[in-house]
Amino acid sequence: MSCSATDSVSIGRPIVNTSIYLLDSLGQPCPIGIPGELHIGGAGLARGYLNNPELTAKKFIPNPFSSDSTARLYKSGDLASWNPDGTLAFHGRIDQQIKLRGFRIEPGEIEANLLTHPAVAQAVVVLRNDDPSNLRLIAYWVADASHPTSSSASSEQLSTFLADRLPDYMVPAAFLQLEALPLTANGKLDRQALPAPSFSGNIEQRVAPSTDLERQLHGIWAEVLGHSDFGITDNFFAIGGHSLAAARLLAAIEESFAIALPMATLFHFPEIRLMARRMESTALPSEDVNSCLVPLQPHGESAPLFVIHGYGGDVFCYTDFARALAPDRPVYGLQAMGIDGTSARHRSVEEMAAHYANLIDQQWPSGELHLLGQSAGGWVVWAVAAALLRLGRRIGMVAILDSGPTAAIALRLRWSLLWRRTLRRLPMHIQQLSHSKRPRHLLGFLRERRRQLANHLRSFQPETYSLPTEPPLCLETGEGGVDYYDLLHRLYRPTPLPLRVYLFLSRHELALKHRLWRAMACRGVVLRQLFEEHHHFHAPSLAGQLAAAIEQTLTQIEAKSRVIQSAADLE
Repeated sequence: MSCSATDSVSIGRPIVNTSIYLLDSLGQPCPIGIPGELHIGGAGLARGYLNNPELTAKKFIPNPFSSDSTARLYKSGDLASWNPDGTLAFHGRIDQQIKLRGFRIEPGEIEANLLTHPAVAQAVVVLRNDDPSNLRLIAYWVADASHPTSSSASSEQLSTFLADRLPDYMVPAAFLQLEALPLTANGKLDRQALPAPSFSGNIEQRVAPSTDLERQLHGIWAEVLGHSDFGITDNFFAIGGHSLAAARLLAAIEESFAIALPMATLFHFPEIRLMARRMESTALPSEDVNSCLVPLQPHGESAPLFVIHGYGGDVFCYTDFARALAPDRPVYGLQAMGIDGTSARHRSVEEMAAHYANLIDQQWPSGELHLLGQSAGGWVVWAVAAALLRLGRRIGMVAILDSGPTAAIALRLRWSLLWRRTLRRLPMHIQQLSHSKRPRHLLGFLRERRRQLANHLRSFQPETYSLPTEPPLCLETGEGGVDYYDLLHRLYRPTPLPLRVYLFLSRHELALKHRLWRAMACRGVVLRQLFEEHHHFHAPSLAGQLAAAIEQTLTQIEAKSRVIQSAADLE
């Protein structure tokens, strides 16, 4: 969640003998500028609520940062952040937050930013559920009569104004101007009296469908989005669309037209007019959706972030993450060739990485680059980084999200992993052995264990596998259930690189993965445990938290780069 001086109130520093912690939803301290729940500890802390042990246990929690087992922290429910000068900024109450598509949003923060627009005198932001399957943020505003241009401010202008200050997921889907905000008899905002929203923006500038295909697509979009207040030049994501709606939209198009469009379609052709042209075209344009380079969020002047696919080959799982990053951070996805089932696939990770590196170099021919990969994509990122270094490019962040060992790892790490796997399965083996009372059952059990051990050992021997040599490489499953991406990684032999790795891990096998990447990254590893489980890294509900951690890392790296560049300029 972003912060600025306009959407917070400074509340100074903690008093003497009082400890203040700003913690995120996982109980981890928040960095400067990132809001978290205010926790209070110290000598003046109360013991709890009188005659209410249940509420006391909920609000007065053990202090994880104290060696005293009796120390407690009070969960205040206030949302605050640290200022660079050591003071606290207050952002409102957590219980006023809303949750939209997995993101926790503070409406007051949006309202405060909207009120900084010179044409706006009053503003309120609410979550509307007119269509329960497609919840939307709606902004209601009252014009500032004293401002000369207040009456001419359009929804598009206000949306662009907020998009420059807030992440995409916090920009309302519609802006509705009112003469005055409706109030109850006691002077409070009457939320029930707020009128139904309009998504049309400036109706006079709306372009209506002009062909049969455009009209059919407009009807499908309206059914999926739950409203029809848009034209053929409106962006899908600007009129209430999101990743889940995108999946429903493409499924509906396939059902109506018998055309299976890839998930990347809406990033290349986010308007009905563009999508209609794509569907009518027989000659595929050079930037067709089958291209490996997908513009997840192409706007902004900051150094770009390139996110790499893992198993499966597509990058749609990064959609919410890309929109949750800072609005000036361009994000491009690299997805695998051949996921459409027709074109040839790469024959090796090295070939794949060289292709991706060339695409990146062409798209962004100068300046610093940032890379990110999750799970199996971490090793593709490593290969892409090697290819970019060979092209002479400067790499800032290499973020690895919970990537484990590949086939060609050090023998010591190979046996360490095998031993850990064996220990994890030991209780199951003992239970099975306890049911094998007769000798022949015991013999069969031992043979099965021997077979499983041989399979584990074989999985670390890449020379036992090979990819087909004839295109198209559309292999889905190979011998023993090993698929195309698994085969690629078993054949890949990573080498150490002169880079620093920023390693974000779940709680499993922390030491092993840390040790593995230390052997790969010659300039060290910065380790952070971020989530509990591996799949949390691509969970839409946690995309905002992942984006905050990555953006914080990017900010630190770029600040350091500016200092180094300034020193070089002085010399």
